[in-house]
Amino acid sequence: MRAFEVAIEIEAPMPRDSSPPPADFIRRRSASGFSQSAAEGHSFRVRRASESELPFIKDMVRAARINPTGLDWQRFRVAVAEGEGIIGCGQVKPHRDGTQELASIVVVRNWRGRGVARLLIERLMLDAGAPLWLTCRSGLVGLYQRFGFREVGPEEDQPAYFRRMRRLAGVFEMLAKRGEYLAVMTWDGTHPGPS
Repeated sequence: MRAFEVAIEIEAPMPRDSSPPPADFIRRRSASGFSQSAAEGHSFRVRRASESELPFIKDMVRAARINPTGLDWQRFRVAVAEGEGIIGCGQVKPHRDGTQELASIVVVRNWRGRGVARLLIERLMLDAGAPLWLTCRSGLVGLYQRFGFREVGPEEDQPAYFRRMRRLAGVFEMLAKRGEYLAVMTWDGTHPGPS
């Protein structure tokens, strides 16, 4: 087993004046699967995961302390850097009622702030299409709004799974200790500018 240190890349600050990319930009950029950090000169690509990578994906998700259920390698995209292997992952999970959930977005610590999570999210959004749902800690709502997601309030209409997740999160004190809550968000296919 490989030792690693993970963190959710999306915790890195994003400039306030950046607006989400238009859908045609996502299609062009994600179709190639490549991204390069201009500042560092490091490149990586996003591709479908292979079955042999599932143990590492599971380790990454558990280390990030995010929902470890429903980890099917066939739904994952992985970000891979030459000479370093997997540096990030994410998936879209289908639910029984037909809804789809953007989930398991994790990036290894030394690759945070280099656009890995952004490219993974863009690729997964393109693959899944709208509508797409997600749960995240409330501190990440602003990030996902930049991709066109909007927060769904507790009393608003939402799939049963997400209503259950919200109730379950209330049982755990982890988020409350940080002054946060579990947010439910949805994307309808539009990319509004930042508010």
